[in-house]
Amino acid sequence: MTLLNRGDTGAGNFDIEFRYRQLQWTTGNASGGTDGLGGTPAQAGYDAGNQTNFFTLPGSRTSAVLDLANTSNISNISTATPGLWTMAIRNGVTSDGSSASAPLLPVIVNQGGFQFDFNIQQNQQIFIDPIVAIGYDYVVSSGPNITTALFPTIPGDIDGYQVRTLGDVLLGTVLPGQVFDFALGGVSGFLLTGIDPGALLDPSNPTAFVTGLSFVSAGFVQMSQNPISFN
Repeated sequence: MTLLNRGDTGAGNFDIEFRYRQLQWTTGNASGGTDGLGGTPAQAGYDAGNQTNFFTLPGSRTSAVLDLANTSNISNISTATPGLWTMAIRNGVTSDGSSASAPLLPVIVNQGGFQFDFNIQQNQQIFIDPIVAIGYDYVVSSGPNITTALFPTIPGDIDGYQVRTLGDVLLGTVLPGQVFDFALGGVSGFLLTGIDPGALLDPSNPTAFVTGLSFVSAGFVQMSQNPISFN
């Protein structure tokens, strides 16, 4: 594990990095393992000890924990940074999605998209932020529908965005910093288009386009945010 000073983002801010080069066993003898396998597999991540601020890496306590050496949560091509997992601590809090300065990072990156897993309270706004492009699709695969979305103001793009159905039907336009309301019942997914290519957003910057979402009810949410790229 590595702790990185991120004073460039604010006083006292830092990143936690886990770097896995090779994993060949999952379980110690005290956890019922035999030759490093079986029993209760290891868990990886961090815990502040307050039952609030913690993060468990995907695959923990299962045999899939071995996959941590081959995957990453910061690159849309995991093979570019295999085994690298990072969490941001900003303004004294973890990347819990509570604000634009502490957005949730993906739990894993697959097939060019960004997978998020989290619990939500009704109408609670959660900020998620993966790598950026000129647009995104947002898809809830499990959990309550999205009821509102708040998109950021980015340098070089002030004329707003288009919000569309997943079938590419225009629902409306929204200016940066304004909340878009999907009305009663919400939606299980939508497209955001109209990010100006001239804004030149860095596709490796994990805090370049922070999106705030609220949901129609409480519950566990599993969703993805997939970039619409521009060459």
